[in-house]
Amino acid sequence: MNLDAESYRHRLRDSAIENELAVTLRTMDKCDAFRFVTDLIGVNFHAGLDLARRVIRDRNQLQLLLDRGLREGNASSIKYWLQCVEQQLGTRRLIEILHSKIDEFPEGVSRAVYFVRQLVKPEDLQSKERLVLLEQSMQGRGLMRGPIVVIKDGMRLLAPIELPKGFDAELFQSKRDDLEKHPDDEQE
Repeated sequence: MNLDAESYRHRLRDSAIENELAVTLRTMDKCDAFRFVTDLIGVNFHAGLDLARRVIRDRNQLQLLLDRGLREGNASSIKYWLQCVEQQLGTRRLIEILHSKIDEFPEGVSRAVYFVRQLVKPEDLQSKERLVLLEQSMQGRGLMRGPIVVIKDGMRLLAPIELPKGFDAELFQSKRDDLEKHPDDEQE
């Protein structure tokens, strides 16, 4: 099997070939497999991300893929970058990483939040709370335009998402205050 990403540039997707390639990549050194997958993303975007989702397990490499997606992804493609890494990282960890990347990739994180809302399961209260904190932090930095409006049962709610039952407003406010502190503020 030819492991030159460039040879897949104009190739139509073929599940048999991609399955065989995934098996081969899993047996390779993880750095070589990662290098091939990242090269493939550059020449065949969807095939590369699909193989990355199936082959890459190292959290650092997954975070590198997410960084690339935040840097290069547009309003449409960011969804595929998130789907590539979310299964292995988990929704909570994904939200934490996005929160840590606000200053580095503000536009990418802003685009990503729209799709991350769809990944949060209704019963996952911790992810909902983390998403609320992320959105509040983005609003505090002026990265989100106006309040987020959720329409539920014909009512307009000014909230990023429906807050879970038992949501601790005081704890939320203290976490929000901590996140709003910038290192520059402490030097004054």
